[in-house]
Amino acid sequence: MASQIDIAQHRTRAPSLFAGLAAQPADALLALIDLHRADPRADKIDLGVGVYRNESGATPIMRAVKRAERRLLETQASKSYLGADGDTRFTQLLAREVLGEALAASPRLTGVQTAGGTGALRIGAELAQRAALTGGHSPRVWLGDPSWVNHAQIFAAAGLPVRKHRFYDAATRALDFDGMVDDLRHARAGDIVLLHGCCHNPTGVGFSAERVAGADRSGDPARADPLHRHGLSGLGRWLGRRCGGRARHAGCDGRGDAGL
Repeated sequence: MASQIDIAQHRTRAPSLFAGLAAQPADALLALIDLHRADPRADKIDLGVGVYRNESGATPIMRAVKRAERRLLETQASKSYLGADGDTRFTQLLAREVLGEALAASPRLTGVQTAGGTGALRIGAELAQRAALTGGHSPRVWLGDPSWVNHAQIFAAAGLPVRKHRFYDAATRALDFDGMVDDLRHARAGDIVLLHGCCHNPTGVGFSAERVAGADRSGDPARADPLHRHGLSGLGRWLGRRCGGRARHAGCDGRGDAGL
């Protein structure tokens, strides 16, 4: 009994592994959602999260999704581990939607299923950092101003320095394409430019197919590599037109694969 008491006291006195961690600042978006929830007005509209809501404020599940879930329930034969790549059949089919049949069949293309779009960006950041250490260079990540609040944190946590370029013109409420291209001329070889393939978060400003190609080729073609984020595909126009056409155009510039 005495030895058990001594162990318990030792555990109480020992410093916690997490004692040195500081509280993180509150997330601005989550704070806005809380303010909306507490607002008593009946005619309020929540614009904090990019999801569809009906007139009652609910986000219904599409009938097509429910049918797909029933089909999966009836036909799924195993719950075994998928492996490090995730559901490879899913990524193969998705590649056709995003890149088109020709590029989806390229031997240079690979797909990995991740825990959401944020997880995909973090894995991409870790891969870029590992490649940089191997290659002996230090890439910077260029983000449009503004970009989604956690993007800078994701790349910084992976050890990649972040730079900003002009993107949104508040006066005209439109894309400042000339300013963007001018800023990206300062990118170095091996730098990364994060481009939102559609439904830019948080401004909603989009690219035409021609301007996606222009952004990919801004400055010296040997400089920055594009990293395309398609996190809200299908919330703008039809998925095949909104996402696939642009990704195909951006991916065929001869400078390497467009990252998704």
